[in-house]
Amino acid sequence: TDDIDVLDVVDFPCLVDEETMEFLRSHGRVLFLSRGPPGSGKGTVASRLHELYPESRLYWSDKMFLSPAAPARTKETLAESHVLCRQKIAEYMKKNVPVIINRNTNMTVWEVSQFLQIAATYGYTVIILDIDRNLILDPQVLAITNSKGLDQQYMKNRMKQWEHVYPFATGWSPRPRDAALLLRRYKELAADLANSSNNYVGLKPVQNTQVFPFCLARVCWFCWEEGNRNYWHSEQVKKAYGSKDTISVFGYAVLGDLVAAVVDLTDVQAALTGGGERAVKWNSGRNGAKDERSPNSACSKFSKVLEFDEMRCVINLDALATPDVDDEELEETSAYSELPPPSRVSFIILGSTSSEPITYSQAVHSCFSSLCDGLLSWRDSPDAQSRIGGVAVYGSSSGSGCPVLILDEKTVKLDVVFTGYYQAHTTRMSARCPTWSTGHKDAACGRRPFWGGPQLGGSATHYTKAPRAVMGDRGAACPVDSTQLLDRMDAPCLKDEKTQSFLRTHGRLLFLVRGPTG
Repeated sequence: TDDIDVLDVVDFPCLVDEETMEFLRSHGRVLFLSRGPPGSGKGTVASRLHELYPESRLYWSDKMFLSPAAPARTKETLAESHVLCRQKIAEYMKKNVPVIINRNTNMTVWEVSQFLQIAATYGYTVIILDIDRNLILDPQVLAITNSKGLDQQYMKNRMKQWEHVYPFATGWSPRPRDAALLLRRYKELAADLANSSNNYVGLKPVQNTQVFPFCLARVCWFCWEEGNRNYWHSEQVKKAYGSKDTISVFGYAVLGDLVAAVVDLTDVQAALTGGGERAVKWNSGRNGAKDERSPNSACSKFSKVLEFDEMRCVINLDALATPDVDDEELEETSAYSELPPPSRVSFIILGSTSSEPITYSQAVHSCFSSLCDGLLSWRDSPDAQSRIGGVAVYGSSSGSGCPVLILDEKTVKLDVVFTGYYQAHTTRMSARCPTWSTGHKDAACGRRPFWGGPQLGGSATHYTKAPRAVMGDRGAACPVDSTQLLDRMDAPCLKDEKTQSFLRTHGRLLFLVRGPTG
């Protein structure tokens, strides 16, 4: 894992693909997280990123100990270094630094979550570079190559803590300023419709544009289910992750209170939504069947044992469409004459006609369901389309709550990067962060983000016994949430309703719960 070997082996598009690098340099809001155990080469990868992206800022926790006047490493100063690192990353985002790089070890999800929360708040696209993806990391080798003097046993224990960081959803992230241009174009079309003599749509003005622009591929709910994990680890997703692509925006939809740009995916892009499963979802919508993979279904299924701290984006998309940005930056082609197959349609949420804050996990489900109903209805009805002032419109009055689709006169080509929409979350196996939420004004769920300080309490998950400690960075202890074991147990007395109902009436029953300590 020496410097030359790491750069020769890794194949991250942000390091090796010229088109991807050119796009990411112009994106405007990118956070790279280079993660791996000490000695794995993550620092070398981060330094290379810093060279390739001239306007980038690089910071990590151990940087506090590199100056001549650096303090000694103690439990207290290590904690201070992590607080300082979070503060630095947040400061960079507040200053709109276009590319930010972090190279902490970030072995577990809760370690990464602090940066995911900040990124979600300030509208940064996250690209995670897992060093273990390309290398077989041997604790014996890491004990030699790390610069901290950490021994083989420490490395062995640390490697056991490695967790995959799964996103809430996968999809394509455009330049925020390009998404702002889409919002501007929607407002122009809405104004044209309002001034038309035969306008019956009655579109409401957009009031809230604090939203993270993201073209949805698949809601995978942090891969809490095996099917979503298989999807995430599939070759097509691994190959596409972090790569530049181009999507086609052919219109705009008003879906309840939400306004979205509507995207026609290519066959290759549609495959990244889960292939045949997406068609099943549309057919389920046609037949009125409940989608078990919908956000609402997933939330009700996992909420008792797993959590996520969803942070709302505070960046105003409307403010990014400055007058000096020319619309002709976006490539344009001819308009669509008919609707594409529903299984190839996706969307980018641009704002809301309500002043209420936009919570992405709720908004994306609402958009998906409404657009599904609309597309099925419009494709089945030959009279669904009408022309208002020369603009093709599908649907009826938006005031009735029915979806409305406006076909633009020109299709816009949008450069994007395929990645995940990340939020802080718990896992079945990971340690529980002692600073997990207790309420914050920007948290959609009303909980406190990691950077608010090490306060305990207010947690929705309870311990069934005194928490066992596992070792974090340089020996920092954090408790293991033992109730998360329930999600992995299949005992009928815990999982089967009929068995539970019978056993409650049995009358003479003894349960023996056995296992090793901890």
